[in-house]
Amino acid sequence: MSRHPNSESESGPEPGSGDFRRLWLPRLLISGGLVLAAVFGYLGVTRADTAGGGPELGPEVESVFPLVGALEPRQTPVGIDLTRNWELTGLNVGGIEIPMDQIVPVAGRPDSGSGATVTQLGRYFYEPGPGRAVEEFNTGRVCVVARIRNQLDPTDTSTVNWCFTAG
Repeated sequence: MSRHPNSESESGPEPGSGDFRRLWLPRLLISGGLVLAAVFGYLGVTRADTAGGGPELGPEVESVFPLVGALEPRQTPVGIDLTRNWELTGLNVGGIEIPMDQIVPVAGRPDSGSGATVTQLGRYFYEPGPGRAVEEFNTGRVCVVARIRNQLDPTDTSTVNWCFTAG
């Protein structure tokens, strides 16, 4: 059987202008959405305070752990890295005051009399666990308050605040 040149093929009509909306418009919209999501994701990561020691923490703080806004396990260590001549005098994590003898300094030595530990590097850590002030953090936002003091001028004190998410 011969076919007329203007007849439709057996597979259906030839693509026309109505097919653009049906075939290509959804693909373009999805692709454009993915590109926008990638751009906003990139901007969010590059503009975030990932160093953990921005101006809002103060010049006496080099960094905090976990990073500001980070998502961490419920038993993640919490710490602060201070600049030279600054020391930690108190730490409150999630509303619970941490005893100074449970805070471990990096390369530290016990201080005679106060029960605290003097650190050589200005880094102090608290690690939750069994028998500690906090065994594990509650799921959700956990805020930390660190009280610090200048070793050269004990009247020069400051408070450092930051929050992370325990998950």
